[in-house]
This record gives sequence, structure tokens and C-alpha cells, in this order.
Amino acid sequence: MKRLRIFCILALVYLAGACEKHAHPPFCQLIAIPQEGTLHTNFLFTIKSCSDNENPVFSLKFRWDLDGDGNWETGFTTDREIAWKYLLPGTFKIKCETIDPSGGSVILENTVLVTDRNETPSPYLKLSLKKTSVATAVILDGSLTWDYEDNTDLLSFRWDFNSDGIWDTDFSRSAIYQHIFGQPGKTTVTMQVIDTDDASAETSKTIEVLNTDNLYSRLWDPRNNREYPIVKIGNRWWMAENLDFGEPLTKEGSPTDNDVPEMFVYQDIISNRKLYGGLYMWGEAVSYSSIEKAEGICPEGWHIPADNEWKSMETELGINQDQLESISPDRGDPAGNFLKVGGKSGFEAGLFGMLPLTRAFSGFGSTTGFWSSTQGTSGIWVRTLKVTSGGVERSLQPNNYAYSVRCIKDE
Repeated sequence: MKRLRIFCILALVYLAGACEKHAHPPFCQLIAIPQEGTLHTNFLFTIKSCSDNENPVFSLKFRWDLDGDGNWETGFTTDREIAWKYLLPGTFKIKCETIDPSGGSVILENTVLVTDRNETPSPYLKLSLKKTSVATAVILDGSLTWDYEDNTDLLSFRWDFNSDGIWDTDFSRSAIYQHIFGQPGKTTVTMQVIDTDDASAETSKTIEVLNTDNLYSRLWDPRNNREYPIVKIGNRWWMAENLDFGEPLTKEGSPTDNDVPEMFVYQDIISNRKLYGGLYMWGEAVSYSSIEKAEGICPEGWHIPADNEWKSMETELGINQDQLESISPDRGDPAGNFLKVGGKSGFEAGLFGMLPLTRAFSGFGSTTGFWSSTQGTSGIWVRTLKVTSGGVERSLQPNNYAYSVRCIKDE
């Protein structure tokens, strides 16, 4: 009898422990994002902040009833979230049963409201140019705008070219508009789109308009997915930003003919390459070619300008023939000012410095130099612009200096 009593006591203790073990179901939260949407909304339901006294949380499993009708849309899986769209409007109770390996379970609930209202269009505006001139038309393209209820060809568009709150066009079904921004400076263009149920939306983009009558376009370099503005001076296209292509070296580095384009970045700060472009020794600029008009480090279809090509451009800027061979720092004044940022040529040369033989970056804010592909008797012909002069200096410089590169398009 005593043994039987002990056995019963042990059995009761075991059963009590088992009950205690199953008395703690998992604890979790059911989050719905968003809480309110339309028939086009992709709702996301997520289980978060789980804990379980007896089991690791990764062992929990979940099943979902997404409309509260008592039928489970899924079986038990370890997936903690599910996305869902509703076919009918209404208020829906979301249920998720969470179960652990010990058999403990809990049903979590949340609620979402689904309405049958018209969605506003999602506007998308693309500009053919981010930088242009007062003479160059920009294509404003809203054709990638989309709407849940209407095809794009049923949407209507109108434009405010300077975002002053006054619409410059009426609504039109055309998603593409061409416009010349005749005033220099930075301006913001706004596009408004409206659908057939009168739901509307707007988007804006900023464009820089340069005070030049020269045409502007853009050059995409597929080698590093870099885009450059380009300007037509006379009958030739020039890059309107410094070239940025190559592997950066520190100022103590020495570029070599190793089939790897190499450059310096001002003050060895990598982010400066995007702002100021690279500084190249002449060998790297022309890819160690001695041929005039070598493609060098330029994109395909472009090349390092020859000395005579610089002269042709300078003639377009008003430098007289009798000055073209001059090596004076004030050569052709004020043509140098025309080439600087804000000058009327659109060349937009920033005074971003150089790297001389001393291996100390210098001249930022006061000077800049550009290589030609033409060798002289004692160096390479270079064009230099300075803050102290309105001229375009033409001089012979050592090939182991590092200057900027502007490419010119092949004829």
C-alpha cells in the first residue's frame, strides 16, 4: 500500500509537470501593414516579437486565415509573414494560429479595412537632360506614369515649367512634352497627371539651365555607367565635365602602362572624383600612344583633343589668329572666362587644381589644366585657366604632371 501511494504521488507530480509544460503557449504579435487600403493594396501580415518558455522561437509554426471565415488559407509552415490582396471591399479579421513543438498554441488576430476607392496615379517624370542651355530643348517624359484603374494613354498631363503654381500648359493625353527653358539658372519643373476619375498627383524635378546659346546633350560612358553633359562649340562636341574613369592612386603612386587606366583624385578623397573628375598623367590620358588625336582614356567615339582642335575651339570663342600661337597667360582674354563655370561657352571648366612633380595637390580654386594629345619639343601642349586671368594659357608641360581631361567627339 505504501508503494502504491508513492507511485500515485509520482504520477501526480509527472502529470502536473506535463500540464505546467503545456500551460505556456507561445507569445507573439500580429502586425498588419497597412491597416487600411484598397483592392489594389498589397497587405503584409507579419508575426513579430515571439517568445516561448519551452521551445526555441525558430521551431514555431504558423497558419493563416486571412478573411476571418474560419477556413485556413495555408497549412502550418515556418513562414512568419504573408502578403495578400483582397478581391472585395470590407472589414476583414486576420487570424494566425501559432503552435510550438510541445503542442502549445495561440490564435493571434488583427483587422484591416479594404475600400473600393479610386487610387491616384503614380507619376514618374524623366528629363532628357539634367543640365541644358537656353537654346536646347529638353524632353519631359511622363510615359512611365502608371495607374491602377487606367492605362497610361487614358491619363492626362499638364506642366508648370518653373513651379510657380501657374500651369503653363492645359491638360493633354500626351505624356511627353518638349520645352526650351529660356532663362538661365536652376529651375524646377512640375508635372501633374489626372486619371479618368479625376484623381490627380504631381511630381517635380530640378534642371540646371546654362547661360549659353550652344547646344547641350549628354554622353553615357558604359565602362562605368557615368553620364556627362556635352556642349557643341562651333561644329564640335566637347565634354562639359571632367573625365572620371580609372582606378584611383594616391598622390605617391606611379601610373604604369599596365592596361589598367589609373588616375589621381584631388586630395586623395575618393568622393572628389564625382565632383571634380580625375587628374591624369599624360601617358595614362593617351593610353601611352604617341598618335595625335588618340582615343586614349576617352569613351569610344571620343578622343584626347589635339592642339589644333583646341585652337579651332578657341577661334570660335573669339581668339584672333595672330594670338593662337601665343604662350601668354592672358592669351585671348576674355576667352578663358567664357570657358570657366558660368561662362557663355557652356564648357563649364572648374578651377579644380592639378598634381605637379612635388606630389602635392595644388591650385584648387585658382587654376586648372587640360591635356592635348600633341607633343612639342620640350613637353605636351596644355591649356591652363587661372582665376587671375581671362585668357587661355597655351604652354608646354612635363608629361608627368597630372591634369584634367576633356574629350572631344570624333569627326
